[in-house]
Amino acid sequence: MKPKVGKLSLPIKQWKNYDVLIWLDAPEYPNADWVKSLQKYVRQGGSVFMGSCPWGWAQLSGKNIREEHPMNQVTAIMGVVLADGYCDANQDGGYAVSKNQAGKMHAGQILSYYQELGIAAIPVDAPAYYPLVHAVESIPSGDMILLPALLEYASKLENPHAPNPKKPLGIKDGASRLWVALKSRLWKDIPVAKRVAFLGADDFPGAVSASAKQVAEKFTFDATRPGWQSTGLYLAPGKTLRVGKIKSETKPDSKGQTQGWSLRVGCHRDTLWHKSSWPRWPEITVELPLSEGLEIRTPWGGPVYLVASSDAQPLELTLKGAVKAPLFVLGQTTPREWEKAQTAPGPWAEIVGNECVLTVPSSAVRNLADPTQAITFWDGVITSHCELGAEDIPLRKERFVADVLISAGYMHSGYPVMTHLDVAEARDGQMAHVLDVERLRNEGSWGHFHEWGHNRQKSSWTFSGTGEVTCNLFSLHAGEIMSGIEPWENPWLVGQKESAIKYLKKPDFDSWKGNPGIALVVYAMLQREFGWEAYKRVFSKYHELASSQQPKNDEEKRNQFIIFFSQTVRRDLRPLFTRWGWPENDAILNHSALGRLTPYGGDFQWAGYAPPKGRRVTQDWATQDASPQESKRLVEVSAVNEAIDNGVEFLLSTQMADGSWSDYRSSYPNGQTALSVYTLLKCGIPSSHRAIRRGLSYLRRQPPAKTYSLGIQMMAIEASHEESLLPWMKELQALLLDWQQGSGMWSYPSGATDLSITQYAALGLWSADKMGLKTPRKAWQNLAKGLRSYLVDSQNSAKQSAVTGKSSVPARGFSYRPGGTATGSMTAAGVAVAYLCEDALGEKFRGTPKQATRLAREAGLAWLAENFAVDHNPGAAASRHLYYLYGLERACNLHGLEQMANHDWYQEGAAWLLDHQLEAGHWGGTCETSTCFALLFLRRATLEAVTGGERKVGASQRNSKPTESGVVLHLAQGEPLILWVEVPEVASLERVRYMARPKKGGASRLLKEVRIPATIDDLEAFRFSARVNCPEGDWLIYAEIEAFLAVETTTEVEYSKESSNAKFGFIDSIVKRENNLARSMAQASASASAGGHDPSHAIDGQFHTSWQAPVGDKSPRFEIKLNQIMRVSEITFAHARTKLADSGEGQNPRVTKLHLWLGSSRNPIVVDLNPDASEETTVVFSKKKKIRSLRIEVLESTDDAEKLGLGFSEIELQ
Repeated sequence: MKPKVGKLSLPIKQWKNYDVLIWLDAPEYPNADWVKSLQKYVRQGGSVFMGSCPWGWAQLSGKNIREEHPMNQVTAIMGVVLADGYCDANQDGGYAVSKNQAGKMHAGQILSYYQELGIAAIPVDAPAYYPLVHAVESIPSGDMILLPALLEYASKLENPHAPNPKKPLGIKDGASRLWVALKSRLWKDIPVAKRVAFLGADDFPGAVSASAKQVAEKFTFDATRPGWQSTGLYLAPGKTLRVGKIKSETKPDSKGQTQGWSLRVGCHRDTLWHKSSWPRWPEITVELPLSEGLEIRTPWGGPVYLVASSDAQPLELTLKGAVKAPLFVLGQTTPREWEKAQTAPGPWAEIVGNECVLTVPSSAVRNLADPTQAITFWDGVITSHCELGAEDIPLRKERFVADVLISAGYMHSGYPVMTHLDVAEARDGQMAHVLDVERLRNEGSWGHFHEWGHNRQKSSWTFSGTGEVTCNLFSLHAGEIMSGIEPWENPWLVGQKESAIKYLKKPDFDSWKGNPGIALVVYAMLQREFGWEAYKRVFSKYHELASSQQPKNDEEKRNQFIIFFSQTVRRDLRPLFTRWGWPENDAILNHSALGRLTPYGGDFQWAGYAPPKGRRVTQDWATQDASPQESKRLVEVSAVNEAIDNGVEFLLSTQMADGSWSDYRSSYPNGQTALSVYTLLKCGIPSSHRAIRRGLSYLRRQPPAKTYSLGIQMMAIEASHEESLLPWMKELQALLLDWQQGSGMWSYPSGATDLSITQYAALGLWSADKMGLKTPRKAWQNLAKGLRSYLVDSQNSAKQSAVTGKSSVPARGFSYRPGGTATGSMTAAGVAVAYLCEDALGEKFRGTPKQATRLAREAGLAWLAENFAVDHNPGAAASRHLYYLYGLERACNLHGLEQMANHDWYQEGAAWLLDHQLEAGHWGGTCETSTCFALLFLRRATLEAVTGGERKVGASQRNSKPTESGVVLHLAQGEPLILWVEVPEVASLERVRYMARPKKGGASRLLKEVRIPATIDDLEAFRFSARVNCPEGDWLIYAEIEAFLAVETTTEVEYSKESSNAKFGFIDSIVKRENNLARSMAQASASASAGGHDPSHAIDGQFHTSWQAPVGDKSPRFEIKLNQIMRVSEITFAHARTKLADSGEGQNPRVTKLHLWLGSSRNPIVVDLNPDASEETTVVFSKKKKIRSLRIEVLESTDDAEKLGLGFSEIELQ
């Protein structure tokens, strides 16, 4: 007879009508009556069919399987429980169920076997103890079937052993492992006062001297960074930690617990129950809800932490009973404090940085003079990882914790990242690897980079087979940024290339997915050919997708990655991925947008294949597809000026309202802003211009950042010609000199030194010299000496000197690091640095050092001539193209070279740049950075430093129409204004008078007069130029040329100068961030969001991010719920678009009117907003208002509200 089957969703009274009930649609968390009814149904002969993935349930629910899983609540009384963990594959990569395996997990039968065996020797074929150990973990607390029997059996064991690192418990130590499991399970049931230290606890996590002083410490935690909060305390095994008085704005809940906070003892949170060897007790940490008067005593002790959830509020409390442990906090612990702290008795030390925390044995820091450089290095890794992933640095600081054994692998990701002790202990007289800064700067640490890479990895661009691959993009990136290791030459990757070459002979995608090393090579190829910027833009595209638009399965993920990357680099990359054996489907094969791009199959020369057909691909990938002009055409001055003006307009349009450019996610904080300011100044934008003043003001407010940024800031200060900035320049000069390494070169300032960084440090110091702040000669001498080690040996024959045209030197290039490959960009840098050293040291630079420096400079110029190119960076494949062009301009102009190996380097370079400027005025790659380098080349920015002001072409350079005799007036707009004339016949020339006439009418005024000395023999070589400070306003500039009693007047050239006293309001992210809602925010929600512009961005303190309403949101709304009542005197609103170019008639709509509800008020406040995108609107209350929430509804905007961009970059409370 066929059984009658029903579901557990049926009413309880109907269950008796069914033979079998299937656990479908049952209550998620059944009550006690429901559980008893189902147990009764089974006792009366009914059957229940059920199944679950217990560990998955625990992961999703956050609840305890043993005590809270609904199936366990029903079946535990029957002797069946669901347990954590899973079975290993036993057949063909899967788990075969053809034979009944239940007996192997029947703890009751196995216990009976050992009870009957008694003290007799255990047979070889005896069942494993593991099910008994697992049962101890899995049986609910109320069990009266197996748990009492296990306790009785364990009490009769003779001499059970506790685990320790020297004598771990293995599989054969089953009885001792059972004893350990029971002790671990039951210790919490013992009253706190009666708990004792367990055997083995002194071995790990460690002993505390009996003479160590227990302390009472008062702490204040602000909760702005959730997660474990280090206290610098260590609780000894078997000792009691007591929580004293707690002060918090949040009242305790009904149980007396402080919401949002817990107290943790122990950092080694990995459990080892599943491991075949136990060198320590398998579970040695505890975390309890925080409450006043709480007492904790554990058998193992450990570091003490307060744990803050995301909604925790600031609190003060006192902890008593622990001892001090070494604690260093970056920016807080002084050298004298650290000298005392590193001797503290706790066996585990913590080094706390801005973005991460290291937990190492105290023995590793006993002789560590200063942890600053080590933790700064690891902070830099976090920053670089987030930079690559195009995401914000997480609020919760990342952590590394070292352990004698971890739950999986050599290291594993998560919170914290767990490692073995080999990287955290000082061994064989060597510093612990995780603290050895010199080794880290030179070798990196692949494993650490890899695990933190997992923490940044996103499933939307990680499909099956790439879980151990895409995380290594972060390893390669951090290796380059932090340790100077070229990604393609990274030792770990190099070791995979031979296997990749074999794979390419017979591609098989399943094989590709099964070998992370081979799989990484294709991702590294993309980096090699298109650079990290391509990855950053690709990853940012995923952030902009709504959750519903994210790829869901492997096929969608592969397709989306190919599409995004192809669109980003403007190449159809399908042929490249086909070459690697990636499967194709109709969606990707028939993608019309990709079909319009130029196909690109990749450069496989490294694997022994022919070079790809067609045009070379460079990292300047975001450019037009047109090939560079092969003909050596002459570029028109007007075309160059137009290109420069368009580029300048682009830069001005991308400045943020706080004065910065793209510094939010920059690897080099302040660097892009400094480079943009410098470029604009060199392109003739006066220092009185508000973009320059805002940019310099922004930079002045920032703390000093990396060497690149510092050097370029100094270049910008010198280019501004503002004497008032001298004190600032002096500060930066002193810092840069302090960062110079013993080799004479510079690093980031952490990490290894390299020539690229050193070039900008030298340019910064040269700029200081030009302002009268002379750099010590020793610094230049050391630099000149260190530079020579970057020359690459060459077998080339001697070449004619590009400088003197006489002496012969072999062509030798410069490399990024000593022993590397010569490249165009680094050779141009080496040549420039050598020139700067000789120039700064002057005539007193003599003998062998000067000769060696000169020969290095000439060898570099010979290499540039021999490898001349303007369409790529010689020797660097696809890397740093526009960076190289600016370096070429600098090297040539410093030496006064118009020709390089029969090439007119400027004409050819300018022709290439004009061909590749995009319609918006910028160049590809990292738009602002690439555009700056292109403009500086076109402007011949180095020329002024050498010639004292002569210009050939330039942005905002204007020329008068020739007079009848051919006289032309040239004007280069800048601060000061540079004027010069071209005069065909100069033999009788006596003077040149530069004049200015108000455009609106009025008398002319003399700007400057240049008299021609009678002693000048070669008048054609005399520069008729003048630097003048023109008054503010609109002017018509002209020149009067006097020659042999005749005066000729040029035609007029228009010129405008903005008022330096113009007042403007702007959004200051540095000042405002301190009052931002993120400091007290509990929840933000909106009617809808556009892509990655979610509600949290309006309250995160970052003016570069915003909440934006999407297309189609007819009535945009925004609500913020605070987790505490606040007294508010002002509320400030800033528009979603905060770029200067968006002010006035910007391209995006701005909110002009809104309704504002405070708390539960039913009457909204009507707020009219300033429509200027760079202006804030502040609502001021006559007296402070208490609020717990606020709601905003947009009523009116400047334009169609359906256009993207409507919203807020920040909403703040004061």
